[in-house]
Amino acid sequence: MTLIEVQPKTVPAAATGRRAMEFPDDLRAWFAAEDVLVLALAAVGEVDPALFGARGDFGRDPRCSAPMLCTLLTYCYALGRYASEEIEGAVGHDPVLRYLCAHQYPTWQVLRRFRRVHRPLLSACLARLIRRTWTEHGLIPPALDGADDLMAMRAVGVAEELLERAVLADMMAADV
Repeated sequence: MTLIEVQPKTVPAAATGRRAMEFPDDLRAWFAAEDVLVLALAAVGEVDPALFGARGDFGRDPRCSAPMLCTLLTYCYALGRYASEEIEGAVGHDPVLRYLCAHQYPTWQVLRRFRRVHRPLLSACLARLIRRTWTEHGLIPPALDGADDLMAMRAVGVAEELLERAVLADMMAADV
């Protein structure tokens, strides 16, 4: 029984064995865009609200909250959109990102600072999204005897890879 209803696309034939634990560059290769949004919202929604801490100075508007920024970045990283400046620009024209931001437009500086301050939280949300996608996509059964800790560790590893891509994208943008 799943907590959310998403419809995965066809499981790729190569998704067996070791490849089953990989993650696509853009999750829309496995799921429809609206399902990726549902997965991101669910991943952040499962986090204990106390972990977000007090509302930080993450934007010009105090409504630029940690949960909103966490959901925005979780969703963008799942789509392979890593550069903070690119995300800032996309918020202005992408209706899904505008919805996630509730018409509060964080700057690239706010996004970078949020990622630095809340990296463990972002990693946890991404790991939840990754594990859910593996399960929903049929790449792993919902319950594996004795392998749950291994799956959690692998999901955290993939989450950290996504965060490193974001850091690298921002470093490359700063180097131009």
